[in-house]
Amino acid sequence: MLQQVKYKSMLDDNKQVRRIIRLLSRRIEEKTGLRLYESDDRNADIIIGLSPDIKAEGYRITDGDQGQIIVYGGSNLGVLYGLGKLLRDADYDEGFFQPGNWRGISEPDGEVRGIYLATHKHNFYHDAPVSAVEEYIEDLTIWGFNAILVWFDMHHYTAITDPEALDMSERLKRIFQSSQELGLKTGFLVVANEAYKNSPVELRADWTSGHDGYVETLASHYHNELCPRKHGSIKLLKEMRKEFLDVFSETQPDYLCFFPYDEGGCTCSDRKPWGANGYLKAVEALAGMVKNDLPKTKIVLGTWFFDRFTTGEWKGLDERFRESTGYADYIMADSYMRFGLFPDYPIKHGVPGNLPMINFTDISMYGGAAPWGGYGTNPHPAHLQEHWDVCGDYVTGGFPYSEGIFEDMNKAVVGCLYWNRKTTTHHAIQEYIKFEYSRVFVNEILKIVNIYEDTLHRQRTVKDKEGNQRYKIIRTKGIDEAYDAVKDIDSKLQESVRKSWRWRIFFLRAVIDYEMKKDHFTMTSQVNEQAFQELTEIYYAQRAEFNVAPPTKKARKRAKGQLKQYYKGEN
Repeated sequence: MLQQVKYKSMLDDNKQVRRIIRLLSRRIEEKTGLRLYESDDRNADIIIGLSPDIKAEGYRITDGDQGQIIVYGGSNLGVLYGLGKLLRDADYDEGFFQPGNWRGISEPDGEVRGIYLATHKHNFYHDAPVSAVEEYIEDLTIWGFNAILVWFDMHHYTAITDPEALDMSERLKRIFQSSQELGLKTGFLVVANEAYKNSPVELRADWTSGHDGYVETLASHYHNELCPRKHGSIKLLKEMRKEFLDVFSETQPDYLCFFPYDEGGCTCSDRKPWGANGYLKAVEALAGMVKNDLPKTKIVLGTWFFDRFTTGEWKGLDERFRESTGYADYIMADSYMRFGLFPDYPIKHGVPGNLPMINFTDISMYGGAAPWGGYGTNPHPAHLQEHWDVCGDYVTGGFPYSEGIFEDMNKAVVGCLYWNRKTTTHHAIQEYIKFEYSRVFVNEILKIVNIYEDTLHRQRTVKDKEGNQRYKIIRTKGIDEAYDAVKDIDSKLQESVRKSWRWRIFFLRAVIDYEMKKDHFTMTSQVNEQAFQELTEIYYAQRAEFNVAPPTKKARKRAKGQLKQYYKGEN
């Protein structure tokens, strides 16, 4: 049991190594109050270095002759992930740090272990201080993540030179610079035919249904998108994308991930079905330009919502890629709530072009619990296990879809699955609880996690003509039990855990659900108003759009007009 922590680094001194040591120091100090000191190898508690017999991102943890913990990696990143394992396996209390017993070699199964940070709608990634986002990305590496995607949402702006667009570009560049300094890969998710809000009306895409095999109107279409068949559209799409990428010339992306829908798409007759026709035309033009200017950038072809609005998209893509995959390096596939766990086509027929496949796990919106994160944490390990059981053997990682920090527990679970495809979400949740909360109350907290998943599903309904709403919790069994248990555990946790934002969003979930159940699923209680305000502070959500904002009185008032329109959508 250590009352001061000393380390010795055998690594070359550089920015990446200093960041790695800073992460180790910060997390130990947050959890114990202890400082991390540099020492010689004889007196050090932790020794870090490289070993050529370990895969680049793998690590080995062993005991030294003098009782040290030795963490060697196949690269600096491997050392980072090894220290992450050391942190997760340790025991903490105020004033002391006890390394765990895990020893051995661990190497990742998944090649692409990323997170998509949805940098929009004034959520945490959009509005929190960049330093807070950088620190959060550091924390994700503890769970083995090696890449991030972000989005520059063009529809907000008239040009890349807009003052607000320049501000957003600078923000994303800082996030990229910080992530790349740590050794992570970076990239953009881009909608293939997206455009600025002042795009030429005569070049815009169709989004309607009821014709040409389209049975559903395109979801979340901004109506600024361009139709690739219209003369001048491809030229304009390439010009806008080149201008955008030129802004990031000093932080060139490792990935460019194209998406067909949500937002995006076109339902015109000449480019049907979109996913196997117009979409590919746009991507081919853009990807060809990217490969010419940025030959090291990997192209990810997204298939989100393929065969939802029409049919023949997966089959058509497969047929096209039998001839040549050309520009594509990966296929990204996944599904969303009522559309099944994972697309059937690549499982039954193989991945088009025999390309490596990555997923896009939804860790934010499962259960229809809008506003996303508005009730605190949203763990759903059983669903994530069910999802992984379907796709885990077919993917080499992915980029889970994240709207904020409220799904931190889900990120840890997916990170563990990407690292070791044979692990279970149950094991990952236990590891998270031990690290972030307590090794003493693992079973009690695990039971609450299961209740949270059972009670996550909500049905949003308009209460009156003014747009006031209720969120009916579909299954309420266990809410009272979780409330009592959380209060009891809270009184026994060490102070640093009780005050941590990760515990507060866990604690507040029990309070909010208990109050909503008691108050007929409305949000009017003073207790909940205080809880929503605390979540708003944690998320930096003071300006957030309602579907990513804790529903405080201010948020509901700010979005009243939006709510009337928003709740005409599906429940």
